[in-house]
Parts: sequence; structure tokens; C-alpha cells
Amino acid sequence: MKFIQVGSYSHIRNEESFKRGCALFNIEYQKVNTIDQIKNAPDLIWSTAKWIDPSRFPNTKFLFGPQFFVFPDKNGPLMTCKIEGISSRSYYNCLSEWNLKIHNSFAELPKIPYICLPFGIDTDKIKPDESIEKVNDIIVYYKKRHTNHLNSVISIIKELNLTYKIVYYGSYIMNDYHLLLKKSKLCIWIGCHESQGFAFQEALSIGIPILVYDVVDMKDEVNKNNVSCYLKYARPLLSTSASYWNSLCGEKTMKPNEIKELLIKMLNNLQEYKPREFIEKELSDSACFKRLLNAFNL
Repeated sequence: MKFIQVGSYSHIRNEESFKRGCALFNIEYQKVNTIDQIKNAPDLIWSTAKWIDPSRFPNTKFLFGPQFFVFPDKNGPLMTCKIEGISSRSYYNCLSEWNLKIHNSFAELPKIPYICLPFGIDTDKIKPDESIEKVNDIIVYYKKRHTNHLNSVISIIKELNLTYKIVYYGSYIMNDYHLLLKKSKLCIWIGCHESQGFAFQEALSIGIPILVYDVVDMKDEVNKNNVSCYLKYARPLLSTSASYWNSLCGEKTMKPNEIKELLIKMLNNLQEYKPREFIEKELSDSACFKRLLNAFNL
């Protein structure tokens, strides 16, 4: 089989995962800038951020997205495409269920169906290291939430006399973040909505359970002035920081008055959480690429 990625605009982790998946399943991978560079019809074309007319390749499967838009347009090509049989050989990738529901609320039942296909985590590279001492009790990950949320969590940590480090979104080097995770017992996540959330899932892959101070709505994301980024939307935009999750990963709450109790519970029962097992089963390269291949019957 041969899979082709079209276009240079892609989240680097998505692209790396797609390439690893192709290698894992012995599928030829090629990247091109335009479809005019495609010489022979491949089994699948993945276009991350730009519409391609699937009629150009009538025997090829198409995966679109996830970087076309934040919210779909009722008049966009996903909704208006009139190619016969297109819904049986193409999908638009929403990455996660909560985001699929958001997409449906803006543009329901597209001709190119929505699907949730997360990209794999490199579990061979991003893994625990038992030789590294746990010198920090807590690593706090902070991303685009009201500063009051961060301040309240730090107050609780200080009240409990715990050691901690804060990682600010957009201000760290990935390898440094991974090392901090390996030096910490658990993570407190104060983030905004995540369609996938690589940094979140990498913490789980390293074996660090997470206490999620979760969001309710996309409007919980704020700018540097603590103003919501989605205030212009009156409709609910229900979302989560934990796009893929179960009880092995840690604890979640949307209520700040529950954080202290949950933090104490987690610190007293760290051995009961198995976040790495969850990632290996649900979000490894193998698990994610199998999900893609099964979706397209390849």
C-alpha cells in the first residue's frame, strides 16, 4: 500500500505519528506539496489543511483534517461535495468525540463524514525512566486559563507543603518538559480544551498520573488579559482538557473545592494509577494506526 500526505501545513506531531504508523505497518509513505506531484493513484491521501477534489482520484481513500478550521462552515466543501459514493471513501478527522459534537453543532451530517482518529504517541521514546529520582511532588501544567485558577492550585500545593514546578504552555522545551515529568510524582493540569492534547498524553506515557482541573466549555480558554477567546459564541461549546481518558490516568474535576481532597488521595495512592497502560492500549502508534486502517477497511 501507499499513503500520500499532501501539503506542508501540519502539526509536526501528527505528521511524525503518521509516518511512524506507515513504517510500522510496512506502508509506503510520501509527502508532496500539491496533488499534481502524485504520479500514480495511492491507496490513501491525507490532506491536513486544504480541500482536494476527490474526483481526481476515484479509487483512492481520503482523510481530511484536522486543521481545516476551528468550526466547520455549512457552505464549505465538506457539506456541499456532490461526488457519488464519496461518504464511503473519505472522512474529516475531528480527533476526539467532544470536538466531533462541536462540529456537528455547527454543520451537521456533512457529505464527508466526521471521524475521531487520534494520532499515536511515540511510546518507545516517551517512556518512564526509573533511574531518575522523583525530586518534585508536583508538576503543574498551565495553558490559557484564568490566572485565578493557577493561583488557587498553587495555594493548595503550598498549604500541603509540597514541592512543585510550573510548566507554562509556549515557554518550554519539549525535552525539558519530559525530564521534569520524570522527576515528578504527579501532574496537575490547568489547561484549556484539547482536541488531542499531545503534552497531556505524553505525561501519561511517561507514567505520570494527572489531576485534571478540567474545563467545561471552550470559552474557558482565555488570552493574556484573562478574557475568554470564544465569548462571541452564545451557544454552549462543551469541551474537555482530557480528550482520551479513563480511571487509570488519574482524577478529574471541574470544581476547585475538590482539588485539595483529590490531590491528597492521589499522593496517597500513586501505585493504583496506571497511565502508561492506558496510553499503550489506546494511543500508541499501533493502536492509532490500526484505528485508521480499520476505518478505511485497508
